[in-house]
Amino acid sequence: MTAPIGSLHHVGIVVRHLETTAAFVGDALGFPVARQLDSPELGLRMVFYACGPALVELVEFADPAVAAARLGDRPAVLDHVALQVADLQDTHEALARHGVELMRATPLVTPLGRTTFTDPASSAGVIWQLLELAGTDAQAST
Repeated sequence: MTAPIGSLHHVGIVVRHLETTAAFVGDALGFPVARQLDSPELGLRMVFYACGPALVELVEFADPAVAAARLGDRPAVLDHVALQVADLQDTHEALARHGVELMRATPLVTPLGRTTFTDPASSAGVIWQLLELAGTDAQAST
């Protein structure tokens, strides 16, 4: 494999009720909050927890239909594994040579950086988030 993958950045868990799951992760598991992000333009709220060198991300969608599509009748579901990459385009090209397709043609620009997700039908049944960190996040992780 030749994709320029850096390291595991986070594991993303979609949740129905952010506060309920956050209480468990913070209180029962004892993970400290590393970052909280509200993204009205993307219709979601996120809390990242430190867990060793990686993070655990809790994601709550504002749109009940989007949440229902991801969750079904479950309160939470493991949604994706995020990998930090040095160059999103180079990584996409390397993975495309292995038949990996993306869920979106255009990367999302988020508070963390540029990102896209693999189509699980082409990536061993798993949604892999490819994350090119921006600014201080990129510098802090090197």
